[in-house]
Amino acid sequence: MMRHVGLAVAVFVLVQCVFFMCVLDIILLDDPNASIHTGVQLRSPVVGEDISCTVRTPPTTIAEAEEQITRHETWRAGVIGEGVPFYIYDKEDGVSWTDDLDRIINTSFCVDRPTHFAYRGEVWFLNQLRFSPWRTWNSSAAAVVVLPLFMHVAEHEDCNYTMNDAKGIYDTIRNTELFQRRQEDHLLVWTSPTSLFQRGRIFGPTKFRGNIGVMEFGSHGGVIMRSIVAPFSSVGPDHISEGYVNATRSLSTFFAGRFDEATETGYYIRHSLARQWQNISGIMPNVVFITNDERASILFGIKPCTDGKILGSGSCLGSFKTRDYASNANFIIAPRGDNRNSPRYAEALEFGAIPIFIGDKLFESGIPFQCWVPWKLFSLQVSEANVMCDAASTLNDAMLAVSQDERAVMRTLMHHFRRDILWRATNSRVAENILLEAVRGKASYALLNDMTCPFVDEQRRCTYRRRKFWSWAGLAAECPMSIDLFGYDEKCRGQQCCG
Repeated sequence: MMRHVGLAVAVFVLVQCVFFMCVLDIILLDDPNASIHTGVQLRSPVVGEDISCTVRTPPTTIAEAEEQITRHETWRAGVIGEGVPFYIYDKEDGVSWTDDLDRIINTSFCVDRPTHFAYRGEVWFLNQLRFSPWRTWNSSAAAVVVLPLFMHVAEHEDCNYTMNDAKGIYDTIRNTELFQRRQEDHLLVWTSPTSLFQRGRIFGPTKFRGNIGVMEFGSHGGVIMRSIVAPFSSVGPDHISEGYVNATRSLSTFFAGRFDEATETGYYIRHSLARQWQNISGIMPNVVFITNDERASILFGIKPCTDGKILGSGSCLGSFKTRDYASNANFIIAPRGDNRNSPRYAEALEFGAIPIFIGDKLFESGIPFQCWVPWKLFSLQVSEANVMCDAASTLNDAMLAVSQDERAVMRTLMHHFRRDILWRATNSRVAENILLEAVRGKASYALLNDMTCPFVDEQRRCTYRRRKFWSWAGLAAECPMSIDLFGYDEKCRGQQCCG
């Protein structure tokens, strides 16, 4: 009898082990430098204890990638269930925003203005929420309460939507009983909150205790927020080619973007790439560097483009469209700019150009939805110091290490998960992911709170705690300031960084 009981227990444990292997097969190592070909130890999503199962290695064929995608979607559906009920202020609260939304979306200048398109995630966020099945008209049943404000549009007063319009809506909202009672449950998407933190036109960050969806986690104006990393937008309607996964691409890699002063935080990487581009193109065939920044001609001697774009290899100064290059490139160079991230990751997923991230601590601060998207399985990461010292060898070695078959596997994953990052992708679920991030860790959502992410999530997060009643500030953040997180004090600018 005891032997049968022991056998039954053994079978039960084996079944549980196989279950977790099947559902969470694509978990990555906690070590951010680990190879994508290495197996990992799983953790129980219920009790947080290690279990004695080592998952199979990440996919090596397209068939394996597709199988893992299916298992991931099964896991996701089980975790999310019926979704996150949210309430959004509307006409019954004295707030009108849908007419503004329709006007903005139907005016291409408002959403695809070249200088600002990347920062207008709030437009697509509210557009996705308007008809979302997760929406509830009963605020008491909502886990998240959304502020319907178009803040980046208001900053630049496009499409007859001004800061006064946004302020009027916010003033109405903050006087409601719902806002006063549940401010911590409120959510505002404002990808680039310049006015909020530099000029305080709408409200001071110390006075808002809800979540803010921003382009990069950290402090602004010396104050750390409860923040969610919200993706950048891509310019124009979504574009996806039939050959996204397997088409022959003639360009090895490219970079297209602007410069700021080298002394500005982050732009030293782009300046270094420009200085080294002749060496880069000497080692690698078919590489393109194009910028519309006039300083490139003065600083680096980059000549004007002659035919509007480069089809072979080289660098030039002129206007460009990312889609002219990304859809034909195997890789896209994604260096940091004035932030650790940039819109390059959105462009990479849109066109299937595998991103090469150059930004130390990037995953701690600027990559969205790491719990839901397997970034490490379809991207390359190289250190800033290696690029500063020898960009040609660093980039060439990184690309040569990925075979054609591996590239196809990576693009298979990119093809599937692009809807989790691209606001304008077919069946985009970016807004859903922001809502999921807003409730992760909330006691009322035990399943999301207790779950172990299927992918490594390295993002640093802040939570607020109450200070003593006599303190000058009512809230304090339980994480380091951005100068520690982002490394603004790092002085790596060239050969002094090289061993």
